[in-house]
Amino acid sequence: MKSLKLLEYPDIEDLKNAVYEYMGYECMIHKAGKLGLDKNIYYEQEIREPLERELVILFNKTILRESLPEITEERLSAFYNEHKESRYYKKGRAVLNVVRADTREKAEALAKKLQAFDSFRQSGFPVLIQSFRMDKDGEILPARQPDIVELGRYAFEMQSGERKGPVAFNHPEDGRQFALLECKERIQGGQLTFEQARHGSLEKDLVAYLKQKNEQKLLKDLRKKYTIRQYPEYLEQRLQESITKTSS
Repeated sequence: MKSLKLLEYPDIEDLKNAVYEYMGYECMIHKAGKLGLDKNIYYEQEIREPLERELVILFNKTILRESLPEITEERLSAFYNEHKESRYYKKGRAVLNVVRADTREKAEALAKKLQAFDSFRQSGFPVLIQSFRMDKDGEILPARQPDIVELGRYAFEMQSGERKGPVAFNHPEDGRQFALLECKERIQGGQLTFEQARHGSLEKDLVAYLKQKNEQKLLKDLRKKYTIRQYPEYLEQRLQESITKTSS
């Protein structure tokens, strides 16, 4: 049986929410058992809890999935229109290969040498990879923490395969530097059409959304059916016991 660890819920409201979720979990196991979903599961005491989790998964797949309304084109269209800006806007993406030098003269000399190669990566010079994304408001953000945002604006001015430089920029550790840029990848951002979303994750997203609503309804029904009474002295005693047990 799933257990509640009191030390994980120091706030009484958090503990209440955990109890309702726990009850929902147990209800799913009970209903799954009544429906015979455990017929092909061999139980041993030491692995009962993992098998109970498997029953919850089976319950979700069979009952919650079957209780969903039919996934029609109308429902898909309505879901797309409601969520298209938050879920179905594809951010722009750009990836640069960067070769840098500490003076413009050195960068210009490197640029001449790089002309002999089809890509910076073939040259043998140290190449820094910088990745960026552009949101719907045009803000350029680094894809990873070390990426230098200052170079991002050049990335979205270039096309795949294009080269630029030397350009000056400020390196967080080495100060003013000069970079030669090669656009490795450039993906235009924009709003996905309904058809594009339909051939992507739209149906999967709608099913997940409806399942979540069903699970929320189950918890809401439990809250209506059962009231949790507070016993502060008992709770304090159990918390102290948990603390003592953890420290020993």
